[in-house]
Amino acid sequence: MIKILSLLAFLFVGCTQSDAPAEWTDWTDKLHKKYKEKFSSPSIVHHIYLNSDSEDAVIKKTSAGYRLSKEACEDCLVKVKREPGLKLSLVNLKDKTVTAIEKEKETKVEALDSVFVTYYPEDKTDQIRVFIHDLKQEKLEKKRRRVFFPYKKDEIMVGTFNWLKEKSPITMSRSDGTSKNMNIVAKISYDHKGKQGDLFVYDYGSKDDSYKDQEKTMLMYRDLSSGKSTYGAGRFLSLNLKKKLGDIKDGETVSVDLNFSYNPPCAVSTGFHCPLPQNTIDREVLAGEKYSK
Repeated sequence: MIKILSLLAFLFVGCTQSDAPAEWTDWTDKLHKKYKEKFSSPSIVHHIYLNSDSEDAVIKKTSAGYRLSKEACEDCLVKVKREPGLKLSLVNLKDKTVTAIEKEKETKVEALDSVFVTYYPEDKTDQIRVFIHDLKQEKLEKKRRRVFFPYKKDEIMVGTFNWLKEKSPITMSRSDGTSKNMNIVAKISYDHKGKQGDLFVYDYGSKDDSYKDQEKTMLMYRDLSSGKSTYGAGRFLSLNLKKKLGDIKDGETVSVDLNFSYNPPCAVSTGFHCPLPQNTIDREVLAGEKYSK
């Protein structure tokens, strides 16, 4: 009897998955592969911004793991030195050897076992974002596993898009206790499964209207499954549009497929601080990525 029930459960899930659109299957496959890669976000333990050519950072080993710090450190072995032209190098503080770091490539920190560094220049700023990876951190392989609910067609909401007459400035709290200033620029209003509400569209701190040139925007929300079967701080959803965001008119409808909801990087990595969603969908959304500690 148990074998029969297990078989039926398998067939049911398999059937549900086979009904999923190829776009969703490809998306989940890519997320699975990304987290299995050697330097996926679960390997990141910390990051820091270097804001000018005069800013350097040292790599410190703390009780919480390896960390990047701009403060002086007597027993640190390695410094991340910023060079002119948005470049970085590693300096061994013991023998003074210097190793150039290639942009967006993993560089081994020879003085520290299992530690690598990557860096990314920030668009339209003079900042450099430096990440430190530790491939021997606890539970790394478990963090690399991603689990999704079966695809559900009834979790596609149709919402009405409306621009705000004026940008609404907010201070968005983040998971590490810091905050970020941004503006709500539009709302997507929905009436789905007996629940009504809005999902906010942000400019994400853009100093101009360049966000309107994108054909996608990121939505953030919590729901009644948050903290139970899904990540407690909420999930993200990259909303793909059929045209540029700035070309959408008031009253137009947009499709919001909640099956594409995914966990933010801070769900698996201490190296990120994620914005905390202001929107809550007043029901359980059992679609998209699951979460387990």
